[in-house]
Amino acid sequence: ILKHNGFCVAPTLCCTNEICQRSMQCA
Repeated sequence: ILKHNGFCVAPTLCCTNEICQRSMQCA
């Protein structure tokens, strides 16, 4: 999942991705 300004480019995927959740805030 790509990052952008500390948020996931795809917030929905971020919310379901543990690595993304831990590495940045979920938009």
